[in-house]
Amino acid sequence: MNDIESPEIKSLLTEAISVKSRQLPTRYWNAIGGSDAWNKQLGLPVNMISIKNVVPDSNVTSAINAFADIPNATTGQLTITPWQETIEKQKMLGALFFSLDESRRWLTATTQQLRENDKKILCGRNINQTKAKYLRNIFDEFYVDQIQPYLASLDNMYQDISPSLRQIAEYSDTPSAFNDYQTAYFEGKHYQLYKKAVKDHVIYWRELFERCNMRIGQ
Repeated sequence: MNDIESPEIKSLLTEAISVKSRQLPTRYWNAIGGSDAWNKQLGLPVNMISIKNVVPDSNVTSAINAFADIPNATTGQLTITPWQETIEKQKMLGALFFSLDESRRWLTATTQQLRENDKKILCGRNINQTKAKYLRNIFDEFYVDQIQPYLASLDNMYQDISPSLRQIAEYSDTPSAFNDYQTAYFEGKHYQLYKKAVKDHVIYWRELFERCNMRIGQ
C-alpha cells in the first residue's frame, strides 16, 4: 500500500480492504453455519454419549480449535481443509451438548425426588437406619463408581472446547435463528445449568450423610 503513489487508487484499495474486513465475520460464519459438515457436527442426537465410551476425541477438539483460530491466522496459515472430514464424520459436539442437557435433567429430577422423600429417611440413635444405609449403598455403587466419573468426563470434554466455542461465537456474525443455540452451548448457558444441577445433587447427599452421621469413603 505504501508503494502506491496515486491517492485515488490508495483510497479505493483502503475502502475495498475495509469492506472486506467488515464482511469477514459473516463469511466466517457461513463457513461454519452453511457447512454440511458443521451442521452434522452440531446436530443434537437422540442418544447420550455412552457411559462406557465417554472419552474426548482429540481429533475433533483439534479441528474445532483450528476453525476457532481462523480469525487470527494469516492467509498462508489457513489449513482447515484437512479438518473438514473430521468435523463431518466424527460427531462429538452435538452428542456432548445433548449429554450435558440430559444429565442435568436426570440430576435435577433425582435431587427433587430425594428431597421430597427425605423425611422418610430416619436417622439417629436407637433408630432403624435401613433406608439411609440403602441409599448409602446406592450412592457408593452407582454415583461414586459410575455416575460421578461420567459427569466429570463430560465436564472435561466441554472445558477442553469451551474457549474455542466462545471464540467462534464472539467473531461470527451469526443469524438470529442461531442465537438460542449459541447462547445455550457456545456461550455456556446450559453448561452452567449442568454445573448447578451437579452441585445441588452433591449437596443433598452431603446433607443426608451429615444428618445420619455417615462419612463418605467409609
